[in-house]
Amino acid sequence: MVERVRANPLFVGASPIVPAYLYAFLQSQHAYAHARIRLQQNITFF
Repeated sequence: MVERVRANPLFVGASPIVPAYLYAFLQSQHAYAHARIRLQQNITFF
């Protein structure tokens, strides 16, 4: 799981990530994926 986060372009910086932020980021991945699908549908529609 840590390697997946490190591979993400949002994981940059000199300071270690705050555990609460990491948790929120990992929990939000489903919402981002759903929004991306919805965006693609809207782009196709218009």
